[in-house]
Amino acid sequence: MQANKIDRVNQKKQCIQDCLDCHRVCQEMATYLHAERRQAAANHVRLLLDCAALCQASADFMASDSVLQEHFYGACAEICPRCAQECERFESNVQMKVCADTCRRCAESCRQMVIKPAVNPGPRPEWIDDLARSTS
Repeated sequence: MQANKIDRVNQKKQCIQDCLDCHRVCQEMATYLHAERRQAAANHVRLLLDCAALCQASADFMASDSVLQEHFYGACAEICPRCAQECERFESNVQMKVCADTCRRCAESCRQMVIKPAVNPGPRPEWIDDLARSTS
């Protein structure tokens, strides 16, 4: 049981880091598109900023062990693939490819946090074995 708990803690740490990375990259891409006066759709820039904000909030809620954290990484697992898909439309732009990859990594990490770990029941109580021996 202890191993499951340690794995879950490590998974959570990785998810927090992936959320922070996604926040940073999406924020940078929105700034880049604005600064370069790229012909980006306003919806794409808005999606980048929304994704960045949600990733930051998810990381914050997980780091504080909030009772609401599941709602945030669930939402993060939903928005990140959308953002990645939008970034992939810019096939020739390497920075957009990095953004898409970062968003996909974050989405997968958050999806894993949504999945509840299997509960390890621990060792079988001796009385069960004793009962089985006495009835046979």
